[in-house]
Amino acid sequence: MKPAYTLAIAFGVPLTLIGLVALSTTVLQSRVEPAYDVLYTDSYLGSSYFVDAQHLVAPEYDASASNQYVIEQARTTRFYRYDPVADTSVVVGDFEAAKELEIVSIDRSPDGYRVAGTEHEGGFLFPFFYPSDGNRFVIEGNGGRKGVSLMGNTYSTHIIGWVTK
Repeated sequence: MKPAYTLAIAFGVPLTLIGLVALSTTVLQSRVEPAYDVLYTDSYLGSSYFVDAQHLVAPEYDASASNQYVIEQARTTRFYRYDPVADTSVVVGDFEAAKELEIVSIDRSPDGYRVAGTEHEGGFLFPFFYPSDGNRFVIEGNGGRKGVSLMGNTYSTHIIGWVTK
């Protein structure tokens, strides 16, 4: 009889701890529900865009021959809108479409959430494997943290700000 109790404890305690960690992670992710969407771009020029009077403003480049490639890239930059509650992204379009959106905040949403970038190298953490897929982003706030699924090239993603739904 004694070995059966020992065996039950030997397997039961670690499985219970793994279950508690998985449950707490799920509960914390379910608490992340911002009332605003995130505007972002996947262009390496994304960091040169800025916000003025709650609208997106494009950088100005002189029209010299050396800047023609940059001007063309800026003209074709795509912007996306991420809905954190539905965990979906939609294409907003080019700069002309994106500048029509009202950007209510750059760093934190009015309800206290923020987008943070994390670097993932991938690897092995027994018993979980996780892939390496470049930069990842999370939304933090309200005591929770949730990974986000962004559309486009996530290696050059730049978060612009929070927009009204």
